[in-house]
Amino acid sequence: MVPALALGIPGSGAIAVLIGVLISKYIVPGPTLFTDNGPLVMAIFIGLIVCNLFLLLCGIAGIGYFAKIIEVPGRILGPFVMVMQLIGAYAHSNKIAHSAMVILLGGLAYWMDKFRFSTIPVILGFVMGPIIEENLNRAMVIHLGDIVAVIGRPITLFILFLAIITAYAAFRRSKRY
Repeated sequence: MVPALALGIPGSGAIAVLIGVLISKYIVPGPTLFTDNGPLVMAIFIGLIVCNLFLLLCGIAGIGYFAKIIEVPGRILGPFVMVMQLIGAYAHSNKIAHSAMVILLGGLAYWMDKFRFSTIPVILGFVMGPIIEENLNRAMVIHLGDIVAVIGRPITLFILFLAIITAYAAFRRSKRY
């Protein structure tokens, strides 16, 4: 959580979603978050401690009941969870398109999982995509639409190089297994 708030770099899919929520509330994670919004950061950490203690108490008190969920057959539990997701997506803003998106993205996640692809890059793409697009547009305006000037910067080239090396290493590792 500290690297995500201090650097704005999510370490997991859940943290990426949390960063997306913070950005949607105009709270930008990064080095200035701790100095500009100290009370907010303290509230986040205190909230995390309280939530973890509450979850510990709930887990200890309800472990016998939670274990009974295992006895529910998947053919009953699966459709129930799916219906709850569809209702929740629709209730968010009363748009059927959100429920359709749940079905499409759920299908995509299912097939990605079936073919052993990680779903975390898709989540990161949804969360970080608008931020990257906005900053690319800003850079293009600054450089008068010259993409070579934007991509040709040393830091940009270094980050692109690291991304290519990481993708290549992941590809080679997946071919070994």
